[in-house]
Amino acid sequence: MTNFALRKTDKIKLKMSQFVHRFLLKAIPSENNSEYLYWQIATLCILIGDDNKILALNKARCLIDKKKWLPVSEIYASTLIESIIYQHETSLIANYEKAKIGKDCFLVFTDEWWGFRNLPLPIYPKITEEVIDRVFEKAGGGRLPCSAHITVKNADYVIDDYIFELKMIREAKSIKQTFQDKMTSLYKNKTAKFIDMEAIDFDEINYKMYADIFKKSVRHIVEYSSEQIKSTKKNILKNKKYKGGIFILSKGLSSFTPDFLRELVSESLRKYAKTIKSGILVSIWVEADGSDTSLNYSIMFNQTPIEKRLQQSFEIVIREYLTEWAKKYISDIKNPHRAKKSKKNINIKKKYL
Repeated sequence: MTNFALRKTDKIKLKMSQFVHRFLLKAIPSENNSEYLYWQIATLCILIGDDNKILALNKARCLIDKKKWLPVSEIYASTLIESIIYQHETSLIANYEKAKIGKDCFLVFTDEWWGFRNLPLPIYPKITEEVIDRVFEKAGGGRLPCSAHITVKNADYVIDDYIFELKMIREAKSIKQTFQDKMTSLYKNKTAKFIDMEAIDFDEINYKMYADIFKKSVRHIVEYSSEQIKSTKKNILKNKKYKGGIFILSKGLSSFTPDFLRELVSESLRKYAKTIKSGILVSIWVEADGSDTSLNYSIMFNQTPIEKRLQQSFEIVIREYLTEWAKKYISDIKNPHRAKKSKKNINIKKKYL
């Protein structure tokens, strides 16, 4: 009987792929994802070495499922060009070479702060109704003076000859199962577990269907605000000369961008709330990485005098509030019984729409 042994001079040849395919998508962790929290929307980057692009895509889908992620966007596929890869930084080259010899790479880049289930939740300033009270007060208005026993519908603020209603949108609809079911119905595929959407599929008809999924809740907010304003003029102020206004605060929605929300709000105001003559939309989202906190906001207004005053007031109040919050937070941590000045600023980024 002959025995075969591997000599030191022998080399084990690894199967090298001629191509490395990259797959990009947006996803959220599934409920049983042990590493990430369910609200951490992320960009997934998957590198698969395979000469067959279809097989590589199937491998990527299996990895997404295995790593406990749920896609919320289409999967963008591309084939990497080796000559360009080697012009980049070392980490990219290392991942590329691993994928080429069959070691698949699964990279996660969270949209917000970088955190895991075993870490404490981030602490950040929350924009509450009391903050908006200060915005109207600084602009020369204030809370509508109502008695506690009044049961009729009423708005929130009076400023000059305007009545404003405040509405806050907090819900991230893309995480809700009902939303996902509606989106799935746009691109039904009974045989596939995943749905691939190409840009060409998102035509005018499908865009309208997509917008309609969100439109109902925005329309309800606008219509109900209009009813509150009418009731306030008739039953509380007893003066029909007041004009209506709505102040919408969107707090960290991931379901749609500020531009998309602006489009829905503008359409609803134009079609379903003719009594509302002024509309302000503020979208807010917080980014925190454990050492720095950034509060980002965008403001939509129509450049009328009353809206400019409220916009300017909001900017002043938000800076004051963040400074107060930072002082209190650091004071509470270092010495709960003695206030100290904050040595760290909170960054603010703004955008006008």
